[in-house]
Amino acid sequence: QDRRRTCGRGEVRCTARAMAAVAEGAEAASSKRAREASGMEVTRFEIDPVGECALEAPLRVRAILRVATAPDLDGEVSAAAAAPMWRLRFVADVAYARQATALAEAPCAPSSLAPGEHAVELLVPEGVPEAALPRGAEESLAVLELTLEVAVGPTAAERHELAAARLVVDVRRGRDGRLQRGVLDPSR
Repeated sequence: QDRRRTCGRGEVRCTARAMAAVAEGAEAASSKRAREASGMEVTRFEIDPVGECALEAPLRVRAILRVATAPDLDGEVSAAAAAPMWRLRFVADVAYARQATALAEAPCAPSSLAPGEHAVELLVPEGVPEAALPRGAEESLAVLELTLEVAVGPTAAERHELAAARLVVDVRRGRDGRLQRGVLDPSR
């Protein structure tokens, strides 16, 4: 069953499968509770440019991490892990393919894990590459996902998510035929 909703940018169509994919985000609620228990939370997540733009337009992400209590990572962090890492990914076609593409990463200074508010900014000069979209996903919903992760385990193969923020992105062809992205801002 399709549900249609009109927003400032036109009509958005959500299929039952797309809504189910969003509902699966509820499983993230348990990990959110775990992050909140750890005392870390992304309180602001901003994207520039705002509004519709070319898929491959430069992308700037700013976030604020609020740390209530410094995390106790002793015994969890691998010796191979130099520091926690900020990672920005584009997850295309969240309803079907869920193809993830790494866009940027940056080390998180240990001082940024001290109690207080800390800012992070990631730049992706090349924007989201067209190759990040699986075939047939030219008009779909995607997610920009910012995570703060630390390597765990003896080989550092596993990653533990300390904090995360996600924004839904509408991907579609513009009037000029080029792929565009538009962040669906829940605060508007």
